[in-house]
Amino acid sequence: MTVLSLPHLNAKPYAEPTHTYWSNRGRHQWMADALNALVPHSGSVPNKSRNRNLETFRIASNAYYDLYNNGLWNRARSFSRVFGIRVNDYMVRYVTRNGRPVRPAHPSNQMYSITEQRMDEIVYAAAKEQGII
Repeated sequence: MTVLSLPHLNAKPYAEPTHTYWSNRGRHQWMADALNALVPHSGSVPNKSRNRNLETFRIASNAYYDLYNNGLWNRARSFSRVFGIRVNDYMVRYVTRNGRPVRPAHPSNQMYSITEQRMDEIVYAAAKEQGII
């Protein structure tokens, strides 16, 4: 089995998390923790129209979890909408000798990096909206 080589992607399918929200060491981790306390266990946040950034944080958190836990098998569309990333552009696809893709494809290191940067922006905007900062 070989890796489909795309010049803009790192061929490694997964980067060991270091300073990520997944490892509870994100850039604005303390803000994310405070925001998580405001998010309901299920469903949308109250007053979505007044808490737009908190609702975005809630959706982003669910999609973020799916990225790290499931490789975006469950929430790829939601992930694309909230993070503004075309998922198929950043997936590492393995192929067999006859050139057929093998499932599953894996998110590339570049996707993880872009996601962390975007999550920083989402966390900061929600924290500002909620008066945390």
